Amino acid sequence: MDAAAALAELMALSSEIRRAAIVDEAGAVVGATAGADGEGLAQAAAELLAAAPAGVTYVEVGLATGSVFAVRDGGRSAVATTSPEPASALVLHDLRTLLRHAGAESADA
Repeated sequence: MDAAAALAELMALSSEIRRAAIVDEAGAVVGATAGADGEGLAQAAAELLAAAPAGVTYVEVGLATGSVFAVRDGGRSAVATTSPEPASALVLHDLRTLLRHAGAESADA
């Protein structure tokens, strides 16, 4: 599944995610949801994950207006903004699934 299809599936299934992006190993945006600042989300993910201790695979930052999640899997990462007080475990599951589905196409190549 390509990044655009994986992101469309994510947005259809998740009621809490507002915007999301997929970032490759080099930090380039592979895909982003409509209305998302993909480059801004990619930068946020890079900064959050760089600040995390070694071995950490996800970061969640809770804000009054919602949360920001960054998840890494290998060299790729997914980042999303959510509504306030999201079900964190569900959002993390959705982002990990997004990366798995978006990576399926490159694994088949």
